[in-house]
Amino acid sequence: MACARCLLVCFALLAAGCSEIFESHYADWRKAQESGVFERGWLPGWVPPSATDIREIRDLDTNRGAFHFSVPMGWSLPEAADCVPSAQAIAPSIHFKHFPSSIEQRAGILKCGDLFVVVTERTVFAWR
Repeated sequence: MACARCLLVCFALLAAGCSEIFESHYADWRKAQESGVFERGWLPGWVPPSATDIREIRDLDTNRGAFHFSVPMGWSLPEAADCVPSAQAIAPSIHFKHFPSSIEQRAGILKCGDLFVVVTERTVFAWR
């Protein structure tokens, strides 16, 4: 029995150490486009060509991720993003140091497909 517990603990530690988390930064939309993140589905097609300082993080094991980018003043989500107000957002399941704490408790959270989205004056935050 002790051997079985030891094996279980070792397996859990090994599995935790094998998480495939990647973080990327792109100076602008063009650099993100060149990297292929839109084609791979890590960033949605509604990210505008005017976006700058694009940062994203993703966990390949869970398909969870988060991203944010800067936009010009007055930018708003396009209709193609198909967003509706979210009654209750879940907290990002992946830690992203570039997000405000407790972002899921902010007012004005939208649900855009499988993403929760918060648009501030000049920054868009999104997570799945």
